[in-house]
Amino acid sequence: MVKIRTFDEFKIEVESTSDNKEKSILVRNYVKEQTDQGGFPVVEEENVTFVYLGKVKNKISVAGDMNNYSLAADYMKKIEGTNLYYKRIKFPLDARIQYIYIKDGKLTLDPLNKKQCFGGLGPFSELQMPMYKLPKEIDYDPEAHHGKIQAFRFHSEIMDNNRIVHVYLPPNYDPSEKYPVIYAQDGSDYLRFGFFDNILDNLIKEGLIEEVIVVFVDPANRLLEYDLNDDYVDFLVRELVPYIDANYSTIRNPSKRLVMGASFGGLISVYAAFKHSRVFRNAASQSGYLSRKKDRIIREFEKSSKKKIKFYLDCGTYETNVGLVFGNFIEGNRMMCETLRARGYKFVYQELHEGHNWGNWRSRIRNILTTFFKRHRTQSRL
Repeated sequence: MVKIRTFDEFKIEVESTSDNKEKSILVRNYVKEQTDQGGFPVVEEENVTFVYLGKVKNKISVAGDMNNYSLAADYMKKIEGTNLYYKRIKFPLDARIQYIYIKDGKLTLDPLNKKQCFGGLGPFSELQMPMYKLPKEIDYDPEAHHGKIQAFRFHSEIMDNNRIVHVYLPPNYDPSEKYPVIYAQDGSDYLRFGFFDNILDNLIKEGLIEEVIVVFVDPANRLLEYDLNDDYVDFLVRELVPYIDANYSTIRNPSKRLVMGASFGGLISVYAAFKHSRVFRNAASQSGYLSRKKDRIIREFEKSSKKKIKFYLDCGTYETNVGLVFGNFIEGNRMMCETLRARGYKFVYQELHEGHNWGNWRSRIRNILTTFFKRHRTQSRL
């Protein structure tokens, strides 16, 4: 087996050559060698070298989860006499990072890296460290029995607006049976970027979770509705839940309802359960914006008596300055956990070496489902 050269070995070889044509040949050969055997970026244990090959008029930098997408935090350095630029950064061995290059003021994907991850802001290049576990359950399995998704427009009298709602019915849905229900905020995004339906199909096929109904709720005005909005919570509790219970075969028990969401959707999900624990006794927040309005939701938990709610929360260690203006999400999540622990709540909390994006959230949907709806061996399949 041919030993792969380290980036430093390659760099020393190039810099020890005075002939620019020879340097170009060495660069071309190294890029081919690395593409065939290791790929880009170059991962050497915790050290990751980002590489760009091409003409740069002024500057090029790496912007990503690790530096809150700062345009000027990680400039790349040129190997003199070549068109190769590089930047070395250390990461935990289980990290997953989304990034993009800023070349002469313009965004560009890493042309040497085929791995990409998609979200609401479009594609980003993706770095998977050696110990990162790719979530296989997000892949479509043609051999699995697939649930059905129904879509309809729902009018809210309370909000005085319309929105799209998708309802996932499990593969063996039987109106004579009763099913737990999940209410997911940013519903279309959970389907499009989170592959939630694939995950459900695969986990049900493996017998890992109960068959569940999932209501994917789209926002009509996301920033308004998810910002600790009591009218939106009333819409969920007084309009949508009764409609779903009346039209589908649901278990009408708060212990069998979960409200969940990511980012702002995580905040409103925690708030909905807090305000209406007689409707939702389970809540999941992925990278929830729990520090919003000077930690208002945390203060409300501190002042109130304990409610019968079980929580799941997760957050990425690279969510320290989300959006450059929204603040430190991981600090808010840690504060919430301290409060939940002090008040005696049951909760699950995870921190991952990832950022604020759908690549992170879709990898934890399995954890949420098995936390609340794990199928025990004594249960029969529906």
